[in-house]
This record gives sequence, C-alpha cells and structure tokens, in this order.
Amino acid sequence: MMKDRVEIISMAYHLGTTISESEEYQNFQERQSMVLRDADAMALLQQFQDARTEAIKKMEAGQEIPDDEQQYLHDLEEKMFNNPLIKGLFDAQEKFNNLMNGVYFALDQAISGSAGCGGGCDDCGSSCF
Repeated sequence: MMKDRVEIISMAYHLGTTISESEEYQNFQERQSMVLRDADAMALLQQFQDARTEAIKKMEAGQEIPDDEQQYLHDLEEKMFNNPLIKGLFDAQEKFNNLMNGVYFALDQAISGSAGCGGGCDDCGSSCF
C-alpha cells in the first residue's frame, strides 16, 4: 500500500513530537539550559571553542600546532569535563545522540528492507527497536 506525501510528513511530525517528549531529549534540553544560565560554564565553552577554531585554522593551513597550544586545549578540555554542568550536558547529549542514531538506523532498515544488524541491538551500537 502506497503512502501519500501528506501521510508521510504527518508520521514524521508525530515521530518528532514523540522524540521531543522523550526522557533523553528533555534531559538534554534541561542540561543545556543549565549551562546557558551559568556564566562560568559558558565562558569555559567559549574559550575552548575559540582555541579549537584557531587550531583547526592552523592545521588547515598546513601549520603545526605548537606544544603549548596543544596543552592549552588539553587543559581546557579537562576543565570542561571537570565542570559538573558541562559534563552533565555532554552526557545528556550523548544519550540523545544514541537515541537519534537508533531512530536513523531503524528508518534506514525500514527503507532498505534489511532485517537489521543481525544480532542484538548492542552489536551495532544502536538502541534499536
């Protein structure tokens, strides 16, 4: 039975709504909001992003990243993971990304008609259906 475009879009909208109500998404949104309200966490994220952008520009230009800049990036990364708000955001983002990867995997399997990854859901790193 062929589905028409409107029905497909409607089903996608329903899926999006369901995802937005998931624990993974709600937790990610909450953690993101907490980080956005914390000036220290935001400053740390901005410092890391700025330093990372500079390092990428240098690498793309074929330049080596000096040891002191590499160490600075490493130190900033360590500070981020030691910040409970940022660490909580990263953990929540990872869980939400895992959910979305499972959704993409299930969609791909349904579209291609494949039977799945052949083993349990843990075999392919997805949390499939």
